[in-house]
Amino acid sequence: MWKRMQGWFGGKPAPEAEGVKTCALDDLYPILIPKTFAETGAWVGPVEALDVDGLDLSWAVQKADTNWVNYLSHAMVASWQEQGADWRAAATANLTRRVATQPWSGELRDDEGRMILVVFLHDDGLGPSRLLVPGLLDEVFPNGYEVAIPELTCAVAVGRVEGEEDPRAEQMIQGCFADGTRPVSPRRYAPEVFWGL
Repeated sequence: MWKRMQGWFGGKPAPEAEGVKTCALDDLYPILIPKTFAETGAWVGPVEALDVDGLDLSWAVQKADTNWVNYLSHAMVASWQEQGADWRAAATANLTRRVATQPWSGELRDDEGRMILVVFLHDDGLGPSRLLVPGLLDEVFPNGYEVAIPELTCAVAVGRVEGEEDPRAEQMIQGCFADGTRPVSPRRYAPEVFWGL
């Protein structure tokens, strides 16, 4: 079957796959991927293991105004390295710029207007990747916060409070985990776990 499929396409990669080879560094972003993607050892590009349930770090190319990504390949990394490009720094800078314009996609406040939680469920598919930006929510949650990635495309940051936490925060996390298309984990982490990667 594989030989026959290669014959249909002349044994060449799809045009969009070839296009990734010439992509601009401006389109590169760090992205959180399921650990299962890299467990076989045959992952297409660089990956860093994270001490986070179900997730690792990789990188992807995303053209502006789209919600699809092509994962960064080892060949593209080699090409950029030959050119002397610091592709990791470029990806981090791109994410930081993106976060500045749309840090989170939704929020929940209490009756007094205090922020309870913010949600990262963005059309660009990079919602949870925003957690990689150090100090992103320090001003929003001056008493600190915890983060969870209950679903591959969704992250939740919950502000620390004195006394009882609003039950809607845990309901949000558990609901995303139970009903998500690609559940990851309902576990919460200190935000610093994702910084400096």
